[in-house]
Amino acid sequence: MYKKLLITMTILVSLTMGTTLKAASAKKKLQPQVTIWAVGEMLMPQDSDFSDLYGNSHFLPKAKLTLHFTPHIHIFAGYSFMKAEGNIQFMDLSFDMECKQSQITFGFGWTSPLSTKFDWYVEAGGFYVKQEENGMDDNMKESLFGFCAETGLVFKLAKALLAQVHAGYSQASKELATGTVKPGGITFGVGLGYRF
Repeated sequence: MYKKLLITMTILVSLTMGTTLKAASAKKKLQPQVTIWAVGEMLMPQDSDFSDLYGNSHFLPKAKLTLHFTPHIHIFAGYSFMKAEGNIQFMDLSFDMECKQSQITFGFGWTSPLSTKFDWYVEAGGFYVKQEENGMDDNMKESLFGFCAETGLVFKLAKALLAQVHAGYSQASKELATGTVKPGGITFGVGLGYRF
C-alpha cells in the first residue's frame, strides 16, 4: 500500500513540478538553491511495546539536504540515527536490551512564503529504516520501508543562514515471527541551515 501511495504521489508531484518549472523558465532563468541542515529531533515512538521497553521519547541528530528548483518546489533527503537501551524481566532473570536505528527520509516539498522573513513548508515521501536489536542472547536485524510527512516554519536569520522548527510523522511496519516491528512515530525538531 505504501509503495502504491508513494508512486502515485511521485507521479502527481512530478507533473506539477514539470508544469511549474516550465512556467518559471518562461519568465526567467531558474537558480536552484541547496540548503544543508543540522537538525535535532525528539521522537515519540508509535510502537507501544518499543516505548514500554526503551522509553517514550528519544533524541535523534539529523543531517538534511534540500534542493529548491523554484521558490516553491524542492526535493529533500535526510539521515538520522538513534540508540536506545532498556531492560526486560523474564521470570527471575534480567536482560539488558539495546536497539539501534538508522533512518533515511526522502521526497518532495512545497514552500509558501508568509513574509520576507518567514516561510511555511510541507514535505512528504519515503521512510527507510535499518534496525538492529540485541539482547536475551539474540540479535535481530531488519530493514523496513514506509512513509514520512513533515511541516514547519523556516526563519531567515541572514542572507544564507536559516533556522527552522517542525513537526512530523513517520511510519513503517513489518510482521515477524516474534511480533510486529513498527519504527517511526511523531517528531518535533529544530534546526539550523546554510543556503548556497
